[in-house]
Amino acid sequence: MRDDNKKHELISVDEAFAIIDALAMPPRAPVRVPVREALNRVLAEDIVAQADSPRRDNTAMDGFVFRWSDLENGQRRFPVAGEVRPEMEDPEALAPGTCARIMTGAAIPEGGDFIVPVELIRMVDETDKDRATMKGNEWIDVLEIPKKNAIRRRGEGFRKGDVLIPAGSVVGPYDVGLVIESGNAKCAVRKPLRAALQVSGSEINPENNVNGPVLSAIMSGWPGTVVTEWPVLRDDPGAVRARLRELKNTSDVIVTTGGISAGTHDYLFDALVDLGAECIIRKVKQKPGKPITVFRWGDSMVINLPGNPVSATATAEIYARRIVRRLMDLPPDPVIEAAMEHELSNPGGRTIFMPAGLSVSGGMLRVRSQPAMRSHLMQQYHASRVYLRLEPGVSLKTGDMVACHVVTGGSISDGNSLDGSSSDGSISDGNSPDGSSSDGSISDGSSAKGGDR
Repeated sequence: MRDDNKKHELISVDEAFAIIDALAMPPRAPVRVPVREALNRVLAEDIVAQADSPRRDNTAMDGFVFRWSDLENGQRRFPVAGEVRPEMEDPEALAPGTCARIMTGAAIPEGGDFIVPVELIRMVDETDKDRATMKGNEWIDVLEIPKKNAIRRRGEGFRKGDVLIPAGSVVGPYDVGLVIESGNAKCAVRKPLRAALQVSGSEINPENNVNGPVLSAIMSGWPGTVVTEWPVLRDDPGAVRARLRELKNTSDVIVTTGGISAGTHDYLFDALVDLGAECIIRKVKQKPGKPITVFRWGDSMVINLPGNPVSATATAEIYARRIVRRLMDLPPDPVIEAAMEHELSNPGGRTIFMPAGLSVSGGMLRVRSQPAMRSHLMQQYHASRVYLRLEPGVSLKTGDMVACHVVTGGSISDGNSLDGSSSDGSISDGNSPDGSSSDGSISDGSSAKGGDR
């Protein structure tokens, strides 16, 4: 390897985080997009209400609308004067002594001021002894007056001019509905990051390419990011340099796997240095993923992940995601704390990010590490919802609190499975079997082919 590679010192996890958090990048220009295209994008401007919500007094349920004064005076039998539907902009005024059938969301007619739901109404049929003397086609009896009035008042949700979603927010599914309700057909979002995923290695083929599909799925969940997965890059110095130039011209963030260790055919590091990229992180004191390397290349970032799938996945979740959030001017993802369900220790000299499952028990979030496996096996990640962070020389007892980094798609549910997780990537209240190693410790040694690449 080049001297440039040797001069970079191994740094701690927190030192790597500090370098990432201090990155100063040009602000993303705003672009206006239709609301339906704003999902998972970062707002460049506040979402401001263009009208009151509701825009007029309306009913929250199906029923009948009355004048309260009639009900207050004891009247309980009413002729039905008509029907008020949601699409009616200016319904006919309600005359004294009458009522009108009304549908959910319909405007309250002038004179009407009280709603009785259909469940508390009885239709007067032809068998009623007084029916023959009643004028009109339809009459009703009010069986009971509800304690609460089901009228939604104009502007009780929000008023025109209210800031509903501040700039810098990531637009979620419910936000899409709120933007539409606010009267905005489009919204300003930060220009998306063009993220390139480049898997490298002459040994990679469609049958064994785990990194491509997994990382593409992870990266697609990053806020404000458009992901392009490039064809596998072979271990050839000329091909590596040519592809890097192409990626630089078309991408804001380049995520690569493999080719950054000390192997004979690991060419990525040297190629990036030769092309003028500045290495800002070169190896971190952690397991898995020690070889994680980050370059700044003009206005682009290059994130070199290890080649082993488990190491690549861990470093993508912990570092690459953090870098993307920084480039989008977003804070790092919050780190949660959970209580250990078993004893665990780290006698080695590197921070360990261990896949773990979460459960909820006794109103407390609890964490259990997955069985120890070699760093190239993805099996341990199937039931994992977090990366448990364990510092060097630390021993945890059952009940001790530990920091956890939530993986992409992690959430909390009440689904049950044997490992305490749910199949949709959520956290459940199931009970996990013992997933720790037999002695409750984690070795700091690296395996051969399955070690950190």
